[in-house]
Amino acid sequence: MMGQVTQELLNRIRAQVDHAGTVVWYDPGRDYAELAAALTVGELGCDHLVCYSAETGFLALRHDLETIWGYRETPPRLVLYVPLARQDAQSALIEYEAAGVVMRPGQQPPEQDTALEAIAQTALSRVLPPAAVTKIVGQVQARQLTLAELDRVAERGAEAQTGALAMIFDTGNAHEIALRFLIGDAFDGEIEKRSALTALRQLLSDTLGVSLAGDGPQELRALTARNVLMTDYLSALRERAPQDYAAFPLAGEEIARQAAVKLATDWRNRRDGAQSYVQWSARVADEMSVPTNDLPLEALRQTETFLCSEQRMLGLVEEALLQRVSQRLRDLIRRRIQGFWASQQPDIKKHWEVVASAADILAEAVRIEGALKGKSWHADALLSNYAHGDEPWCRLDSAQRHLERDFHQFDPDHTQHDRLLKLVAHARQRYSQVANSLSEQFVQAYAGDQFEIGGVLAQADIFAEMLASSQERQAYVLVDALRYEMAQELVELLDGRCHADLQIALATPPTITDVGMAALMPGAERGITLESSASDKLDVIVDGVKLKSRKDRVAHFMAKATGKTVETTIDQLAPLTSKKLRNSLADANTILVTA
Repeated sequence: MMGQVTQELLNRIRAQVDHAGTVVWYDPGRDYAELAAALTVGELGCDHLVCYSAETGFLALRHDLETIWGYRETPPRLVLYVPLARQDAQSALIEYEAAGVVMRPGQQPPEQDTALEAIAQTALSRVLPPAAVTKIVGQVQARQLTLAELDRVAERGAEAQTGALAMIFDTGNAHEIALRFLIGDAFDGEIEKRSALTALRQLLSDTLGVSLAGDGPQELRALTARNVLMTDYLSALRERAPQDYAAFPLAGEEIARQAAVKLATDWRNRRDGAQSYVQWSARVADEMSVPTNDLPLEALRQTETFLCSEQRMLGLVEEALLQRVSQRLRDLIRRRIQGFWASQQPDIKKHWEVVASAADILAEAVRIEGALKGKSWHADALLSNYAHGDEPWCRLDSAQRHLERDFHQFDPDHTQHDRLLKLVAHARQRYSQVANSLSEQFVQAYAGDQFEIGGVLAQADIFAEMLASSQERQAYVLVDALRYEMAQELVELLDGRCHADLQIALATPPTITDVGMAALMPGAERGITLESSASDKLDVIVDGVKLKSRKDRVAHFMAKATGKTVETTIDQLAPLTSKKLRNSLADANTILVTA
């Protein structure tokens, strides 16, 4: 039975015989001389096999060929083996080449290339890891391996795919075997029982392009994990890698290093592998004293190997944002929020989210400040820019709200997060500066426009214009401090499940809670009266009714609203667990939602 590398060569020749009939096969290195002497026409799929001999020369060869060729109109199924370079034949076989095809080292297309390294590359790729194939091909090019030796190499590779390792790991794929071995010790018992440690050690060494030792599965796993993780780390850092690790035994071939990087990536991304990856990365980082303090951001942004690098990167991003915000930094932050360590370490994710919110504030502040600087604005234009467009200015308020939420949830340690605290303080300061500037410009523009803005709804007209005149079922959300940008976010959360028409409205002064909430009541469109009370507070009167509290406002709304009206709170709706409330809401014309 032919070996796999030999079989690949014969398959190529047979295919060309089927395609062209006659094949002129040049072998300048005599790599196949021994094989050609032993081949039969059946193995080549031809009717005739003729081999050139230097002793008899081309005249005798052509005599034999003329006997075979005769007066045929089509080329015979003939393989002509010539252990010479094509140029050394001096066109002695030109008419046979023209009638058929030439096969020789380096011939194009690749199907006609008989270079031993090309044949070996194709055949061995089916049974060996890429790193091992690259190494062997290099040895072939250096004339260190023969065809017979390559067949034996392929046989050992095939045994790995069908032998004990394939039975143990339920796969013959070298990458998958390595990955399953790294993830845990579930296979260790079978490895020892079947005495497969030597085969596994060889497979891992071939895959990673380095020589791995290890007297048992645990020791072999530790060495493999160290090589995979350090290769992943140093490959990402490239020329920025610390000099202390210049002597670390990385694979010589790029394809082997990429095999290690792919193993590390798949190990992180596998649901059943993430936990073991976290444990091994911590162990390797400790054993190898992985440095991070001197590495720049540009180096660290390429790696996810170790948690310590992620933590170092957080600090560097915070420092960079204190100097200047950029889109490149914001893109990096967003990627890391979706990255491996954020998915595995809740505190890391929360930390990145705080940084992201601070970066959003800084970016929006720069954008709005630039738009306001040196320009004169009308009030309606300021309102329009705040509320509308692809990048409305209200994003600044959204970013500020998200920062306060995220910062509260993170609960930083003041002894460990000094840079984060400085960043948050800086973002808050920038928010106050730009928000105050925007407010001042609006007040000045509003006064300059005689406190008139055409086409903008007044807050006191909202009930009459939007609710009382509508025949559709509606929810009326009566919540204090529900800012425009919060309503905008609510609409996005609804995700098309109901109709939403978001409009801006001018608040009723003075813009305090009692006045603002009363301005949303039925009858407010006819006017609101303010009276001094005995407690030095303002009594707000709508439609002749004093509205001193939430209870007064709800009672007034329920009395004035038409149709079936149900009052509920946000807490009762999220989640909606009451069957009675669910039935009431289903029959209601108006749903009043309060906090």
